[in-house]
Amino acid sequence: MRGKVLLGWMTRDRAVKYLGDECLFDPPLTQQQAEALWEEKKAVVEKMGPRPAPSPKRLEMTAPERETSVKFISFARRQPGGSPQIQGVIKVDPQGLACQQLCITLDQANAYTNDIHSETWAARNCLATQGALAGLNYAAVPNGWNFNLPHGEFQFVFNGQVFGVTECAPYISVCVLKGRTVLWSGYHRCYARIANADLATMDSSVLAVVRTNGEEALSTNPALRDQILGDRPPLLGDFLDDRFCMEVEVRRMRYQLQVRAEVAKISAE
Repeated sequence: MRGKVLLGWMTRDRAVKYLGDECLFDPPLTQQQAEALWEEKKAVVEKMGPRPAPSPKRLEMTAPERETSVKFISFARRQPGGSPQIQGVIKVDPQGLACQQLCITLDQANAYTNDIHSETWAARNCLATQGALAGLNYAAVPNGWNFNLPHGEFQFVFNGQVFGVTECAPYISVCVLKGRTVLWSGYHRCYARIANADLATMDSSVLAVVRTNGEEALSTNPALRDQILGDRPPLLGDFLDDRFCMEVEVRRMRYQLQVRAEVAKISAE
């Protein structure tokens, strides 16, 4: 599988591990060669100098997009807890969104290219209200189960009555942090949009859910905070810029949701 990575925004250790563990090279890279690739991209990023990276302008929605947004918010508020982290829906060009994810898989992005030039593409692809259910191909193991998944973005959930396996956030979402709008989920949908948009006849805008949980995530991840809020944050548009982006052969991975449970005896006093 082909993939793209913004190597220059990774730390040295993370870049070397990514190139060695998640990518295929023939012949395999030595650690010194991996470090050299990282140093090359890191130097380009540092040479760029500070970039302000203000939030992209919010665009006017079409009537179908407004209708889709209203339906999505209504759905979200009917969920247990009312999804308090969701503020609303905006329409933006995602190229200027700051990135917290530094790699994408082109095969996965290509899954969203059907009817990419349709005026209703964003309404149909950006605000899914139901995650795809993982197939029930599983194996029972002591004290639990191993569920085979189509990709890694699934979770084990409980709705108060039953347990289930659902796709995480099957929509595009952003967080606004310190004046920057950060793409939180939906990287492959957004990349498909900007990589295939014919700018002469259409825009590359997407509909995105605005969430409030970004600060909470950054509070436990100083490296991610520095990446997003530093002087030169990575932007989604950098995946289209060969100066910053590197195309790689990505190892095919299998994903399992491994669920384990036990009955614990706890003092009631």
